[in-house]
Amino acid sequence: MGKAIDYDSFGVDDRPDRLSNVPDEALEALLEEERENPPKTWKEAWKRSIDWELEHGVRTVNG
Repeated sequence: MGKAIDYDSFGVDDRPDRLSNVPDEALEALLEEERENPPKTWKEAWKRSIDWELEHGVRTVNG
């Protein structure tokens, strides 16, 4: 089983810088998914965002 992610450790929102190299098609797919299944809470939205970024290589887990 993989390492558990501590979502609270990510801190400042630096998405504009990190997402600048992500293709528009990938970002549009993410937005479409959020429109179809919107997060119910801010924390759920934050977790989904981090999970998506990890899955697509936008963000890495150190350690």
